[in-house]
Amino acid sequence: MPLSLYDFAVPTALRGLSALKCVLDKAQKHIDEKNISEKELMLSNLSSDMKPLDFQIYSTINFADMIGTELESIKQVKMTGYPNTLAGFQALIGNSVAILKSLDQAKFNEVEQKILSVRSPSGMRNKTYSGYEGMVYFAVPNLYFHLSMVYSILRLQDVPVGKQDYVAPPHIFWPGLACDQ
Repeated sequence: MPLSLYDFAVPTALRGLSALKCVLDKAQKHIDEKNISEKELMLSNLSSDMKPLDFQIYSTINFADMIGTELESIKQVKMTGYPNTLAGFQALIGNSVAILKSLDQAKFNEVEQKILSVRSPSGMRNKTYSGYEGMVYFAVPNLYFHLSMVYSILRLQDVPVGKQDYVAPPHIFWPGLACDQ
């Protein structure tokens, strides 16, 4: 049985958001226990030439939203005005999960044939690709890239996150070892 685009993208995005929620819960607990500045944590990064934690969190959610809107939001990506608190990001995660869970599988699979034309942020280039390419080569890989950056920044900041928080839905494979959701 072939894997549908829905089966590839939507459960993957939900799993990524589950992992993001879990590591952000652990970050909040770390902030509370260690009396660390949430603002400083949000501005931390892996390298001076990389975007900070708040951008990485927002980007993870944004790419899940691209999947949830069947790539329509790809034309409207805005990287300003996002929350800069863990609570604000948790609310966005909840909204994204609700959108993803409400998708109609048959309608979503029609995205595969959609042709998208996107202008680069600078406005200098246009890129045309199929919905399949948008999901498989752009939205899902970017979701996981930014999620891995969140995880890495939190590890660098001594937040006690581990592989089990990132790799799988914690409540399915390792109940009790990670965030129960």
